[in-house]
Amino acid sequence: MKKKLIAIDMDGTLLNKQKQISIANLEALKEAADHGIRIVLASGRPLTGLKPYLKQLGLWQKQEFSITLSGATVQQNKTNKTFAQNAMEFKAYQRFYNFSQRHNCHIQIQNNHSLYTTDSTLSHWTTREGKMNLQQINQVKLAEIEALKDVYKMQLIAEPEDIERLFSKISPEVKSLYQVLRQERYAVDVLAPEAGKGNALTQLCELLNIPIEQTMAIGDGTNDLSMLKTAGLSVAMKNGKDVVKETADEITDSNDNDGVAKAIRKFVLK
Repeated sequence: MKKKLIAIDMDGTLLNKQKQISIANLEALKEAADHGIRIVLASGRPLTGLKPYLKQLGLWQKQEFSITLSGATVQQNKTNKTFAQNAMEFKAYQRFYNFSQRHNCHIQIQNNHSLYTTDSTLSHWTTREGKMNLQQINQVKLAEIEALKDVYKMQLIAEPEDIERLFSKISPEVKSLYQVLRQERYAVDVLAPEAGKGNALTQLCELLNIPIEQTMAIGDGTNDLSMLKTAGLSVAMKNGKDVVKETADEITDSNDNDGVAKAIRKFVLK
């Protein structure tokens, strides 16, 4: 079946280890767009962190959309208008703030324009996130977090060697209340239960009147699983997690070997 939309994860998928889009990937995506196929970046990043790549791809236009913050929001690229959103309640932050205090880890939250933390001392990983996503870092008090109405993504931050232990300390009961994901090597991501790239893809296809069967999704990480299960055709990266490769319909080459371009040429531009 002809594909009308391709949803593509960024880090570990479209971007190589140097955080760049290869020439082969760029050419394949532009060729697909020239054939009238919608290209949708679907990332754990906020829109600010996608903007340079959207401009490079020629997608920084008001008729184009992105799935941001691991599917918590669907946004129109140039206008920043939000068409779908799944915000988190303050009590969720309170729960994980208390957890961070008990287990001596950092905590931060994101919306699509800023990053916030109640930590008095910034983690170097928080500084990295702010720089990578072109976001201002706001050190605030707990009461200021309560006033925010657009908290979409929460992260518990620790050193990579401690993150698995931290993840294991979160009870099954709490994990059943939220989407709790191991994505970055230094973070545990927490999203609202209705959030996720799969639901976001469904909502976007309804908005654009595109049958879900006519979509292809490409990803490598656990936050891509719902999107891969939802899309008409799912493709995992060779460098992806085992559970992702087991879930996907097909496996393409790695992010350092133009895996996205190869998938597009094999399954869409054939």
